[in-house]
Amino acid sequence: MKIISLQFLLFCISIASGQSQDNKWSNSSLTVKFHYTDKEAPDTLSLWTYPAQNYWETSTDYEILVGSSNTFLFVFPDTTPLLHYILNKYQNNRISEIGNFFALPGDQIILNIYQTNGRDSLVFSGNGAAKYNLINKLLDHEIHLKKSISHTFSSEMNDIELISNLDSISSLILIAIQNKQQLINNFKGVRPEIKELLGYQYANYDVVWRNYIRNLWNTFKDNQTNRLIIRNRFNLYYNEFLDSSTHMSVYSPHHYQFLLNMIGDRLYYNNAGQVDLTSFYQVIRNYSPDTIVRDRALCQFLAYNASNSTNFSQGVFDSLVKDASIILKSEMAEKIIERKIHLRTGSSFFDSKFVDLNNRMFDTSTLRGKVFLFKGWGEGCGACIAYQSWFSENVWPKVKNYEDFVVLSVFDGKDRKSWDRGIATGKYTSLHYLNVSNMPKRLLDHPFYQHYRVNYMPFILLVDKKGKIVTSKPSYNPTDFVALIERLIQEP
Repeated sequence: MKIISLQFLLFCISIASGQSQDNKWSNSSLTVKFHYTDKEAPDTLSLWTYPAQNYWETSTDYEILVGSSNTFLFVFPDTTPLLHYILNKYQNNRISEIGNFFALPGDQIILNIYQTNGRDSLVFSGNGAAKYNLINKLLDHEIHLKKSISHTFSSEMNDIELISNLDSISSLILIAIQNKQQLINNFKGVRPEIKELLGYQYANYDVVWRNYIRNLWNTFKDNQTNRLIIRNRFNLYYNEFLDSSTHMSVYSPHHYQFLLNMIGDRLYYNNAGQVDLTSFYQVIRNYSPDTIVRDRALCQFLAYNASNSTNFSQGVFDSLVKDASIILKSEMAEKIIERKIHLRTGSSFFDSKFVDLNNRMFDTSTLRGKVFLFKGWGEGCGACIAYQSWFSENVWPKVKNYEDFVVLSVFDGKDRKSWDRGIATGKYTSLHYLNVSNMPKRLLDHPFYQHYRVNYMPFILLVDKKGKIVTSKPSYNPTDFVALIERLIQEP
């Protein structure tokens, strides 16, 4: 099958949606008005935009102040014919998501947000609002289902009760899938191809079912008989809950995130809790004969899901990247391959200049002759806190006295106060590390992060004395991690 570029598919979407040359992004806008009664409207709203239709590319972000009338206006920039974006609000020094949506040229969306006892009520109007209202209906549909199955099992269930519970819940969710499709089919004012896309992105009932199975599995961790029942029922219903993938699915980040999670779970349940990296890759490689779908699934695997394996090895992963580079041809795949090649074992570390605590420039090339752990972090990053807690407790005490080992702790941000605050808390870094920052640049702008296409934290690299990358995913087994560092220190 001939490989069709994503840009061409996006062009087809715009034509099928009735967009003309006169209906361009210059006419497209989003107006948001808050109708709060006993709480203040947020000061700022932000849009994180993903023209590439995935979450691993660095997003293009916009921040707009909310006006005195509690109104926000955003004019969409010229971009691809289909724009996926996340709308967030800043309130009380916290950021929270209002929703993720898809915009088309010519959209003139008016969003009224009303305060309710639960989540805010979103009411859309204006040109193009039908697809937004369909998204709202799908989200409400999912919330209703989750509430109906939130307390439907007990850790005291016997095997017969467990089988009955699994069958009834599976049937309930399958009915919800049918009802969801009926809702989509009967909804007026949305083009069929956009309906198909929204069906992939929202009300993901494969996830609801998967999470229910995982909760049961964890509940019966000491009951192997019940775990066997759960595994058998997972296999019985697996194909019914595994979404098929069409070309429109390529534009749904949620679909491929959840698809690979499901495939990984099947390996997990059927291989005694083990997810072999190579086996996982082969399943994704052979997932679909359609080159567009296969490319998108493999990109998801290489960018994110490979780390879900229980025996991740940088060397094995590098060999899989090499294999993928032969068969993947899309522009998206080329970017992923380029990034992973930069991170492969034996690649030269990309030397860069940062700012130290005394506002002096620090050049990473001065670390030649030492083993160092590059650890990028940002204030407010929960994963950064978790990694620092684990590392400082399990690894640092055993390696801190080695003169030839350094932790290069790199703060991402423009604000010195945030950097100082992050150091002072001890949650993100330690004064025992070599602390530097990419100030005044942010992650999106610094050459180092551009080189590795970094859009997440913590960003971890272990580098040897020669300035070669050893791994971008050091083992979470403290014994293995310490042994690797000690071996590198002993090398000339």
